Order: sequence, then structure tokens, then C-alpha cells
Amino acid sequence: MDIVDVVFDTFVGDYAWAKLLPARPATYKVPSATNASAAQAFSIEPSPAAHMSAGPGLWHNIIQFPFFLLFTDFFVYMIHRGLHHQLVYKTLHKPHHKWIMPTPYASHAFHPLDGFEQSIPYHVFPFLLPLQKVSYVALFVLVNLWTILIHDGEYVANNPSFNGAACHTLHHYFNYNHGQYTTLWDRLGGSYRRPNAELFREDQKMSGREWNKQVQEMGQMIVEVEGKDDRTYDPAGAKKNA
Repeated sequence: MDIVDVVFDTFVGDYAWAKLLPARPATYKVPSATNASAAQAFSIEPSPAAHMSAGPGLWHNIIQFPFFLLFTDFFVYMIHRGLHHQLVYKTLHKPHHKWIMPTPYASHAFHPLDGFEQSIPYHVFPFLLPLQKVSYVALFVLVNLWTILIHDGEYVANNPSFNGAACHTLHHYFNYNHGQYTTLWDRLGGSYRRPNAELFREDQKMSGREWNKQVQEMGQMIVEVEGKDDRTYDPAGAKKNA
């Protein structure tokens, strides 16, 4: 729903309000400064960068993208890792981890406070480094698309630098790989785990042997992170998958 609001406001709302409520001359006169030093110290004229028709220049149009990705990748990692703390995990983040095997639907299945917390870096960044409206919408779409892709179970990218679907699947199994786009902060924070080679082989990634191995390791991690596992499992389904 957020993306619908942003797109509507950008391409429809602004133009509609401009038509309905056109700009009018001010009914008051701003007093002039009494001296040059006061005028230099205080000015009510906004920076040209505040107008959509102007900006810092081409360099800003380019660096806003890598800066946005680095900033949000770091702070989402910190928030996400904090959500795995024993004090808050069961209440806030465990609803997302009910999907032990991630699916595209699970990518947006969050506790409301969990989703809000992880969205904070995306809303804070424009206050620190202004983003053009079109750039903000494009990045918003990119973030949602990436979130779906790392939950789709298609293990394509076996690159240790990127937090792809295989890395994030291990995150749902274990307490590793908390990053959003890259594995940089996981490596620095000691929480990186490289995906098993079996996950990239179609004949092995869904085998009973691989699943049993993951279940055993996952069980150990559950006890470590959240205590007793209060989830229920279908014995018949387990036998069928084996």
C-alpha cells in the first residue's frame, strides 16, 4: 500500500493539487534585513537543491544510489540482528520465521512492529541525503523486488558478496546472514554462513538427506535463540518428504 501512495502522490497527487490550489502571491511582505551581516547570517530563501527543478548536479544523481544501498544495508543488518535477541525474537520476529522454507509470500509476512523497525532506515536516509522523488520510488520498488527474490527459493547466485536467496534461506534455518543486500556486515559481525554447495544442485537441495541435516542444525539453533521449540510438525508430512 505504501508504494501505491508514493506513486500516486508523485505522478497524480502533486499535479491535482497544483490545479485545484494554484500558487498565489503572499498577502504579507517579508521585512528586509537591517544590515548585510544579518542577511548573511539568516535567510528564509530555501536552497536551490530543495526545488525539484534544481539540485546539486549530476554527481548527486549518481552517488545517491550506492549511498542509499550502503546506508540501508548497514542499519537493516543492525536492526535485523537485534530482532533476533532472545528478549524480542519470540514476540516480534518469530512470526516471520514461521516460514522455515521461505516463499515470496513470506517476504512481506511480518509483525507490524517488526516491519516498521526494519523500514526506519529507508525513511531516515532522505533526511540525511535528499533523494529525488523518482529515485525514491525506483528504490522503493527495487527494495520490495529484492525482498521477494531472496525469499523465492531459487538459488541462482552463489556469490559470497551478495545476500542472495540461498544465504537468506540459511537465515531462516539458522541465526546467520542478517544482511539485506550484501554479506559485508555479516562478515564483519561474525554472523556470515556460506550456503551449502548442495543447495545449488537441483538433485540434492530437496533431498531427504539434506532436509534432515538442516532440520537437526536448525533444532540446535532454535534452542539457543528461543528456548523450547513450540512449533508443531506434521509427522505424516515429514515421512512423505523424506
